[in-house]
Amino acid sequence: MRELVFVERPVDRDKYHWYANFGYHAQGPHIPSDLIVEVGHYPTGGPLYPFDGGRLAKLDLGTGATTTLMADPKGNFRDPCVSYNARKILFSYRKGGEAQYHLCEINADGTGFRQLTSGIYDDFEPCYLPDGGILFVSSRSKRWVPCFCSQVATLHRCDADGSNICRLSANVEQDNTPFVLPGGRILYTR
Repeated sequence: MRELVFVERPVDRDKYHWYANFGYHAQGPHIPSDLIVEVGHYPTGGPLYPFDGGRLAKLDLGTGATTTLMADPKGNFRDPCVSYNARKILFSYRKGGEAQYHLCEINADGTGFRQLTSGIYDDFEPCYLPDGGILFVSSRSKRWVPCFCSQVATLHRCDADGSNICRLSANVEQDNTPFVLPGGRILYTR
């Protein structure tokens, strides 16, 4: 059986900036409403993540049937990554009512959900490392895009259980979509 894991979610609020897909604008809700500026048809000061409602699912390529592994009408899912042995799925999840994405893992059959990271930072775009660790991008670097008012995420690493988080890059712009090459080197966009 061949299956494809995917997330289904609404379109991002900010369709114009490739890095404005998590977190919030630097201009906060304390700004008087008459001073809030529309950026990409979305007022600054609010969240940048996509509209609520999403699911983590898999598609059977042989039958065309889809199976929902997890759904949240008030939250959102992103960035699924299947483990090397295809038994686990790593993904980013923003639980309904919460503001941050955290790294989570679930068994390929939809059981065994566990949240790996927590806190005030967004952790997303995870991938498994050959040594059992996890590579991901995070707003833990506490930086902001120089030419816009959104947060920057840089490369981080943690153990399989989410412990021992370590920052790997110190870029002033966004790092995105890390991927492990067959030889073990890391490829990512910036």
